[in-house]
Amino acid sequence: MELDPTPPVRGGVVASGTRLLIFDADCGFCTASAGWIADRLPETVVVAGWQTLDLEQLNLTVTEVSQAVHWIDRSGRSHRGHLAIGRALMASRGFWSAVGLLLLIPPIRWAASVGYRLVARFRHRLPGATASCGVSGAETSSGAASYPPGERDTNIS
Repeated sequence: MELDPTPPVRGGVVASGTRLLIFDADCGFCTASAGWIADRLPETVVVAGWQTLDLEQLNLTVTEVSQAVHWIDRSGRSHRGHLAIGRALMASRGFWSAVGLLLLIPPIRWAASVGYRLVARFRHRLPGATASCGVSGAETSSGAASYPPGERDTNIS
């Protein structure tokens, strides 16, 4: 499946029940990573840059989607960071689905959380990164994302 810069939604509004992976399309590393995952997902899953979506409808803010990838499941629940990656991989088939499940089970989940935060913090230094890959204004003075750890639950339906 190729990454479509214009998702199959109307005016940025996502139909209820749509599984959606939201990434930062201004970041080259994020776009490349989303494309890799998109190639492994069924056609029914939408992979879209947050810049093309109605974030208010999804109960997300620019700050939230600039800091981390988000997965919206069929019920409208939002998962962020490593949990979003795990759930997106679970939506694929075979080996990658099993990897996604493992990312959600402690203690691998804990390690994935740390790994995701490191990648997010240094994404501007990773292959494919662009100047806009930095998360300016979305970090605390320690450099860690200011979003609370764990999963943020929201519902869009």
